[in-house]
Amino acid sequence: MRKSYREFAPGQLNTPWDVAHRQILKRKDSMGGTDCEMERGVNFFIKTIESLGGTTFFSCEGHDAPRNPDTFYVMFSLPLDKTILLANASDGLARIELVCNEHHPESKWVIRLVGCGFSYQWRTAYLRELSVNWAKIKSTP
Repeated sequence: MRKSYREFAPGQLNTPWDVAHRQILKRKDSMGGTDCEMERGVNFFIKTIESLGGTTFFSCEGHDAPRNPDTFYVMFSLPLDKTILLANASDGLARIELVCNEHHPESKWVIRLVGCGFSYQWRTAYLRELSVNWAKIKSTP
């Protein structure tokens, strides 16, 4: 039976995702090199990937939410062993895919949410729960 979105990180508004969501995060645009403010829904994931030595290229917190929250993604580069740690910690909430094609000739990874439904509440619940899982990696030597 599927959990209700209210069961993910119940009553918590202070998950690692929430803390990062309240912050303004600026990075260089990977295409033009200009400073830009990241969408707050990806802040935690960008900071975690960077803390593991990775680089992020593109991201989206889920445009047109609440109509299409499944469009959340972060494209990044990170060594395979650390990417496997993130995948294992994702616990079925997200999948990490290898991207390598004519548009991205160097291998990159993309994280996407898995089956979070089509509501802002589900997307937010998944991101909160995923951040709790990923934060355990950051605190592990």
